[in-house]
Amino acid sequence: MLMNIKANIILASFLIFVSGMVHSQDTSLLDRLYEDFSRNLVTLDISYVLKMASTDITGEGKVEFQGNAYHLSGNGIEVYCDGKDVWLVDPSAKEVYIEPVSEGVDAYMQNPALLFTGLKENFDVSNVREGGQVREPGVKDIEYNLIPKVSCGIEECTIQLKKDGTLYYGTFVMSDGHADIIRVKVNSIKKSDRKEISSFRPTQSFDSSWMVTDLR
Repeated sequence: MLMNIKANIILASFLIFVSGMVHSQDTSLLDRLYEDFSRNLVTLDISYVLKMASTDITGEGKVEFQGNAYHLSGNGIEVYCDGKDVWLVDPSAKEVYIEPVSEGVDAYMQNPALLFTGLKENFDVSNVREGGQVREPGVKDIEYNLIPKVSCGIEECTIQLKKDGTLYYGTFVMSDGHADIIRVKVNSIKKSDRKEISSFRPTQSFDSSWMVTDLR
């Protein structure tokens, strides 16, 4: 289930985009944005590159999250979490892996939405400057260098925000051994009304044609 593990790492990266913002020096804008996110369902469409020792893996994905619940889809893999249990689903292989949400340090990579819900306690900003990946000639964004205060599989990261506070890009140096560097571009972001928690569970049933590993 290596791709499932990578999917969780990528999701952790998305949520760190948000986690870094409330620690920036422009707290009025970013605190307001965090408050909006904390009250709404947030949907991100992203492109990513996982740079590993032997190869680069590219892809696109979509993630919805509210509180510590999320649904991630990308490269044929679906990851669901209702805050209590996690489902890692590979529809093409007809394989599903189910386990309860962990506690302590292990919880951050298994349920990376916790990086969002605990963001004020988890990261410090070490530097803020103009720069980042060029979107348009002559346009400068703001870069935030972040260092985690908890063990979460991420050694350091840099996030890039447009000057209106919109998430745009991030580079993440991993420490868990699954990837060396992850680069994530946010293509779009949307806030909407919160959904029932049942929306963060698989809707299909897993009959005898599926390989099911249920550790609950």
